[in-house]
Amino acid sequence: MKKRKFTERSRYIIIISLFLVIVNVTLGFFLSYQSNKALTSIIQGRMLDVSNTAADMLAAMSSSV
Repeated sequence: MKKRKFTERSRYIIIISLFLVIVNVTLGFFLSYQSNKALTSIIQGRMLDVSNTAADMLAAMSSSV
């Protein structure tokens, strides 16, 4: 059986492909983390708006009674 050796071109293609996979995985994790942080802050802001609106409504109801 013959041993098969990689040519230089094949070796470069494999190295570049591995590099691109690693970069894509890293960017995927980074973007997931950033979007999770952004969604959390948006949700907290909306929750604060809802609670402030409810407090204002209760204050208006109690002052009119």
